[in-house]
Amino acid sequence: MVTKTTRAVSRVITGKGALSIEWVWLLLAAALLITLLFLAVGAHGQAVLGKNFNAVEYYKPPHDAQMKSLVQGASGERQPDGHSLLVNELKLQTFREDNERELLVEAPQCVYDEKEHFASSPGRLRAQSGKGELSIEGEGFLWQQTNSSLIISNQVHTVVRPDLLESPAAGERTNLPLNQLRNLEIYSDQFTYSAESGLGIYSGHVRVAGTNLSLVGGQLTIVVPIAERQLQSITAEHDVKVDYEGVSATGDRVRYEAAADQVQIIGQPERQPSWRAGEREGRADDLLIDRTNKVFRATGHAFLKMPAKGQAGSGFLPGKRSPPETSPGKGEQTVEINCASYEIRTNYAVFHDAVQVTQHAGEATQGTLTCDTLTASFSGTNELQNIIAENHVILERETSRFTADRAVFEGAEGLLNLTGKPAWRSGLREGSGETIRVNPEKEEMKVSGDAAMRLPAEQIASPSALSFGKSAVTNAAAAPQQFAQITSHEYTLTPETALFKGKVRAEHPQMSWQCETITAQFSSAARAGRVTAEQDVVFDLSEEKVHGTSDKAVYTFGVTGNVTNDFVVLTGNPMLVTTNGVFQNSNNVIIMDLAHKTLVAPGKFRIIGTNNASGTDLLQVPKK
Repeated sequence: MVTKTTRAVSRVITGKGALSIEWVWLLLAAALLITLLFLAVGAHGQAVLGKNFNAVEYYKPPHDAQMKSLVQGASGERQPDGHSLLVNELKLQTFREDNERELLVEAPQCVYDEKEHFASSPGRLRAQSGKGELSIEGEGFLWQQTNSSLIISNQVHTVVRPDLLESPAAGERTNLPLNQLRNLEIYSDQFTYSAESGLGIYSGHVRVAGTNLSLVGGQLTIVVPIAERQLQSITAEHDVKVDYEGVSATGDRVRYEAAADQVQIIGQPERQPSWRAGEREGRADDLLIDRTNKVFRATGHAFLKMPAKGQAGSGFLPGKRSPPETSPGKGEQTVEINCASYEIRTNYAVFHDAVQVTQHAGEATQGTLTCDTLTASFSGTNELQNIIAENHVILERETSRFTADRAVFEGAEGLLNLTGKPAWRSGLREGSGETIRVNPEKEEMKVSGDAAMRLPAEQIASPSALSFGKSAVTNAAAAPQQFAQITSHEYTLTPETALFKGKVRAEHPQMSWQCETITAQFSSAARAGRVTAEQDVVFDLSEEKVHGTSDKAVYTFGVTGNVTNDFVVLTGNPMLVTTNGVFQNSNNVIIMDLAHKTLVAPGKFRIIGTNNASGTDLLQVPKK
């Protein structure tokens, strides 16, 4: 549920693919720095006059020798209205107490209205951090001092240089050396920031581009209360598309909550948010990336689709692996999972409520699994380790069906273990026990503990019981259908054999057997094979009215041409009790030819009772 695409999803939820918080902080810094620009212009408004002017503000003691800000311009002119200042070639710099520059703002022209307390310009504005790690620019701006709001009207462009993120964590996130990272850039038609509400909004054709990152949407909103100077949330809205490290997501809204360190992708009722990572894709009513707990969660009408390889250990549903020459074309084997919700973590995924798994080979359905809860675990190399299905488990693959309270598929060994009242069915055959263990690769099934099997009477068993795809052999002409029932401590089935062990009891419409073991070998044709019963064998032939005992009984049946073979060979103290008497052979061999209703006893034999062969339903004993 699952190999290489899991690595891409793991990058999302482990922090290697999640939307990085650093660029959010840079957007906040841009808005705050631009606000500081106009606060400085307001503070020095009356001093900015004449040509080649400058105005300086110093820190308070004990740093009173250090400049706090410096405003420079080619000229500053009082406007005819008497309360406006026109500043040409404005340059504003702010400094820290250690004299390191923290902000540089430049504008070809700016008008500051001292009465209305706003600054504006139809020209270009550019602001950048002290070393140029962060910059924002645009055409036309308006700053209102009364509510500390800023609007950049057109062609907004924010640039974040990669060296601002220089840290070991940056390399882990991108898996690239620093010198291979490129700038993070944000484009929009307009940018606004309000200190009162703490909202910073990029709107109109918003686009974010960076190393292995792109985001497209109609609007990007950050919430940063000016008093706290701490990010609360960031929201991208209106047909949002996000791509990061090979992981893509779409939705009507993408929201990041800083306190919880979670990203939520929300859609409309008629259009679910969706995601894709390599060959894997999914959707749900609500998608959540929890970086702290390293969880990717899909909630509400959740869906997941991924490739299902044909090799053992990499396919999602257990089944015999297909040879390369018989496998469907590449990319045609897929798994689809529908459920109420699912979580993908670093090394496992959990699916909840009404889970339905469908595996396809091209357009054909290859197998299905339904249950209440499904857990898939992966190794460090993202190879499938095991799948655990719990509660109301139903597994159907081609002609086979299994039910249980719990099913565990061991990916490495390719084994399926069922517990909790497990049962199986294949064609007209079915069985149950306390545990069922299936090896699809070997086409072998072992049923243990109060094991039972029911099958058509003419078969006793069939090669298709565990063939996973071969149709069950039935006698279509038989009407009504008769069945045989076999119980034992355990039994093992393969396409060619069946082995029953421990208190074996077989009830057939024409016969019954009791012994410690029964081994059945089958030919490829119906009504053909050999059954061997051993250890304290007791049997009854109802039609022939024969009761027998022996240490071993070999029953051979089948049709060759027009000749019917149907006989039992008894060895090891054989004895038959018939309506004609008790029959024994000193050579310890008795052969019952059921097709011709005769007995054969090589060597010396004795009959206790009569040798009356009257009645067509009686076995004819040999004459001495």
